[in-house]
Amino acid sequence: MIRRTITTGAGALAARSGRIRGHPYVRVGPRPSEDGHPPLVLVPGLNDALLGVGDAWPFARAMAGYCGRYVSVGRGGRSGPASAERGERPDSTGGGDSGPGSADGNPGPGSVGGDAGPTNVGMGADSLPTGVDRREWPDPPTSDGGERSERAASGEAEDPGATAVDGDGRSLLAPRPTGERRPVFMISRPHGLDQGATTRKMAADCARVIGAIPGGAADVVGLSMGGFVVTHLAADHPGRVRRAVSLLGADRLDEEGRRRIDGWIGQAAAGNLGAIYRDACDLLATGARRWAMRAAAAAYDRLLDPPTTAREDFLVSARACLDHDAGDRLADVPVPTLVVGGDRDPFFSLRGFRRTARGIPGGRFVCLPGAGHEAVIERGPAVEGAIKRFLRGDPAIPG
Repeated sequence: MIRRTITTGAGALAARSGRIRGHPYVRVGPRPSEDGHPPLVLVPGLNDALLGVGDAWPFARAMAGYCGRYVSVGRGGRSGPASAERGERPDSTGGGDSGPGSADGNPGPGSVGGDAGPTNVGMGADSLPTGVDRREWPDPPTSDGGERSERAASGEAEDPGATAVDGDGRSLLAPRPTGERRPVFMISRPHGLDQGATTRKMAADCARVIGAIPGGAADVVGLSMGGFVVTHLAADHPGRVRRAVSLLGADRLDEEGRRRIDGWIGQAAAGNLGAIYRDACDLLATGARRWAMRAAAAAYDRLLDPPTTAREDFLVSARACLDHDAGDRLADVPVPTLVVGGDRDPFFSLRGFRRTARGIPGGRFVCLPGAGHEAVIERGPAVEGAIKRFLRGDPAIPG
């Protein structure tokens, strides 16, 4: 394992990487333990097949930075932007159309804001701006199952109040961010997926990964297609899941989403993977961020050497998305589950998000009005704040 450092305003936070049960991962935060805060596992979306956390250090840096936003589990903090964000309980009266974030925008029973209207859902003062030092990527194998601490690797005792900082081969110490913290993993799917692999099979693989993490159970957030995987994971392996979040993922694609993925399958079959990445950039960001991401996507064609299995892995994953329909699995999900989605998503309808939340016995729904698949980036503080409050059982968020 190679050391990396995520620089934050509060000091430094080490990023670690490796493999668990053959799945590449990046982790930030404290080492998982049986008696600590439960780990949070992030399950990525469809494009993970094209570029995972074990494939290129700039991407791993970005994903480690995203993971860092969830490390703090503190209850306090400032409210973030996107104050129009509203949540609703899926069992609201009136068939759900009167709940917050509905087409008419009128708050209904069970909303976060109640009759007072929208509620600010912020991420608190625990967001972690990022910057990771490059040493080497991908990581060489280690003898301890894929992860070991930097201090242990150098033969030095670990200081529980400090984080090892890697800079030009020197081990330094810097304060950790204040407050209670949890380990956060981004876990990619392995290369060389079996032909015909389904989202349910991917969920079984994910369960084995979580079972190898100390504690044996985790909070799990699935992003887009990752939400498909998380639904099966919670239904089939509830002992591995404490709370679940489907972020920008419903029980199945709507027709517009199916058409888009069909188009991507055609691009992948022709070997035009860069075109898929550029199209995804247009969905994930707006304005200057979109152009910056498109510029980065250009490097995918010119500079990066994607895995030789990337095309086939993408095709397998895309077909698994088209085949996914968890409508008959929702009632089997026994863990508290949050669905987060916008009313302008290119893959899922607002009705689909609501249907998914209502079908899960412990389901809740938070709608982001005016948002689509770009919500993770453009509505980051609101999205992350809602998820973090849900995971800690905060009454300020449904669940």
